[in-house]
Amino acid sequence: GGGAVNALEWAGTMLGAVARWNDIRTAGGGPAISVSIGLHFGPVVLGDIGANRLEYAVIGNTVNVASRIEAMTRGLGVKLAASDAFIAEVRKLEQNHPALVPLTLVPDQAVRGVDQHVDIWTAGPV
Repeated sequence: GGGAVNALEWAGTMLGAVARWNDIRTAGGGPAISVSIGLHFGPVVLGDIGANRLEYAVIGNTVNVASRIEAMTRGLGVKLAASDAFIAEVRKLEQNHPALVPLTLVPDQAVRGVDQHVDIWTAGPV
């Protein structure tokens, strides 16, 4: 629960920081960078992974689904997409968290590798 709240807050902070940085970059004639975030909740494996070269990583189905939800941001025209499972975890701890306010429900979405359709919550136009 608490991790989901922290992740949602972090996502908003990161998107805000990128927007401010892009203002500076474009004012100086540089290109804007694009950042999008996908959020999902569930069990993961965290640790050193690999045989010949150890790499600290997070793996598992939850990570795969979060990555696929992030990929959906482009088609949905948003900066952030979160699964209903993720939002449910946030609401368990803080039903009316301010970061939930700008989210819009996009119901019944097909997520690659997920058997059933998923309700997705989105924020921030591209």
